[in-house]
Amino acid sequence: MSAAATLPSRRARRSITRVGKRCARLANNLTEAEWAAIRAPTQVIWTSHDPTAPESVGRRIAELIPDARFALMQNCGHWPQFEDPQTFNRLHIDFLLGKV
Repeated sequence: MSAAATLPSRRARRSITRVGKRCARLANNLTEAEWAAIRAPTQVIWTSHDPTAPESVGRRIAELIPDARFALMQNCGHWPQFEDPQTFNRLHIDFLLGKV
């Protein structure tokens, strides 16, 4: 039997990846009650092109955390610190300095 015969098909690999991502996202996420229990000053930074979850998820998280700030980084995906480091750093520094 050839090595190719033992590998899952492209379609199967995509399905496995989707299930794996969904399970990892659920396992690493907090419940709404846990988000709402956060009392530390919080800024939720989201990106306009996040491949793991839409902007609405980030906005909902910010709504759940008392007095949280929400910032949306435009034209960034999952790695905004590399895609737009100036904006990423400015958002963090402004938050840490208490600037709106």
